[in-house]
Amino acid sequence: MKTLKTFVQESLQFYQEHPECFKHSYSKRMGGTQTVVIEGLGEYYFDDRDYYS
Repeated sequence: MKTLKTFVQESLQFYQEHPECFKHSYSKRMGGTQTVVIEGLGEYYFDDRDYYS
C-alpha cells in the first residue's frame, strides 16, 4: 500500500509531465491560448490557435 507522501510525489510527477489535463475546451472553433498555473510546479502556456490558409 502506498503512503500519502509517495502518492503526492507520483501525482506531482504526473501533472508535471501532463499539464494538458487542466486545459479547458474552447467555445470557438478556431481555438485560442491558455495559461495553466499549477501551484508548486510552474506555469504552462498553450497556443492552440488555428488560422485560415
